[in-house]
Amino acid sequence: MAKSASTVFEFLERNEDVSIDRHEIASTAFSSLRRFLRGIIFALSDSDAEDATDISCRLRTLLSEWLTVPVPFDQSIGHAIFSLFGEPERVGRQWGNDILHLYNSALNCAKDLTLAENPVREKLKAIINEACDQGLLVRIHCHRMARPHFEPLFELEGDLSIDDDIFLHNLRDYRRIEPFDVLIKVGALRARGWGSVPDAILTAPVFKKLVQIVWSGCKDEDDFGYDPCVSDIGISEEPEVPSLGRSVHLLSSVKLNRQIFRSGEDLSCFTGEEADQDELYLFRQIAKRELRRTATFLQVTEAHGIFYRPNSRVLSFDPDKTAQRPIDSRIPGDTLIEGLFLIFPLGIEMEAETAKAEHGYYSRIWKSKLPPVSE
Repeated sequence: MAKSASTVFEFLERNEDVSIDRHEIASTAFSSLRRFLRGIIFALSDSDAEDATDISCRLRTLLSEWLTVPVPFDQSIGHAIFSLFGEPERVGRQWGNDILHLYNSALNCAKDLTLAENPVREKLKAIINEACDQGLLVRIHCHRMARPHFEPLFELEGDLSIDDDIFLHNLRDYRRIEPFDVLIKVGALRARGWGSVPDAILTAPVFKKLVQIVWSGCKDEDDFGYDPCVSDIGISEEPEVPSLGRSVHLLSSVKLNRQIFRSGEDLSCFTGEEADQDELYLFRQIAKRELRRTATFLQVTEAHGIFYRPNSRVLSFDPDKTAQRPIDSRIPGDTLIEGLFLIFPLGIEMEAETAKAEHGYYSRIWKSKLPPVSE
């Protein structure tokens, strides 16, 4: 059952200052992996080759998950990348040497990741341990499918029991939960897509502290937590200073005190390497661009036509009696040309209320067509 509005307002009245600790973590090995995978994704998204869009989308899904879930740095990361492409020789033949170089580099980085624990998991483990030692009530907001990555971190405590109330998966869960001490969120604050979280955690906080753990370069959505009913919402223009932070005024009696803590090695500062970027934002732009891809227009009649993606395979019929394969999947503008017929499956609704044939009628017919069985 959802908690009452009075409960929320009473909690906010007692807790005028709500703190946000944002931990930004940099990792040399993971930054390199991100850079090479971005290169592959951008190259595939610009290609009209068959399967390019599908592989690019699946690779974006993998990287988005690794950025928003505390996955262990083990062999599963390299295996996931390898399963999309296969042997390097095949990648070189199909996609060219540029993508082959990025692919081999990404596999090497995935292997390097196995040499150490995921720093996000280590930070998360330390935060959970500290909160439990202080007797604080902890909640974690994550996708339902990501829960198995969090549960082992609690099991390390031994005497800490895991119940459903520890995990919040959506707005409904957040609405029903009673006020607590610490909310933990892995990933940037986003209202949509991977790692999304209800913006009610800022507009109606029912916790004393939000602990956010993000990879370097990942940014919160600009309009996350925006409440049009509150006129004085905003963030001060003072520069972000690690451990000093800045304040966000949401209501006349509530203030969010934000602190930023940075850790890890960011070699881009002195090696000239590309700095970490916000992949989730970039991937959203790619998805929007894919919706506006070029297409091949097939005119069926004077008043009707169909748009197909480049290199799409369309079931069609060739009326030429000399055609070796009259019915085949063809590419519009290439093998599917003028004079051929498109084939569409149609669902025909039968109006019969009862079976028209008696039991066993048709089975005797098709059995009679079978070749005799040699004894």
